[in-house]
Amino acid sequence: MYVSRVFVEYTNTQVLVARHDAVKWVSFTGDDEFKHALDGGVSDNRETLYIGRVLIDDEFLSIGHINPTHEACLVPYKGKEVVCPVYEVLVYNKEKFAVQKSINYL
Repeated sequence: MYVSRVFVEYTNTQVLVARHDAVKWVSFTGDDEFKHALDGGVSDNRETLYIGRVLIDDEFLSIGHINPTHEACLVPYKGKEVVCPVYEVLVYNKEKFAVQKSINYL
């Protein structure tokens, strides 16, 4: 598994493990998604980062972090960090289960 941070790709990370029905992916359409999003860590500026994913070249699904200030999901791809303005955000499936609000991202 690869994780990107500050435009560098890393292989050391922690992974969230949850029941498949405790969380879900939703297409990002506005700030409302963040109120149910899982925290993915904090930026160097102490801003909350969220967990996102993107489909690159219609074939490669990559997990990354969302920085709301940048309005993008940043993901590792081919040894670099790629900025993607269209993405999905990982949110609590509030109809099913409550899960821990925060995880350690890096």
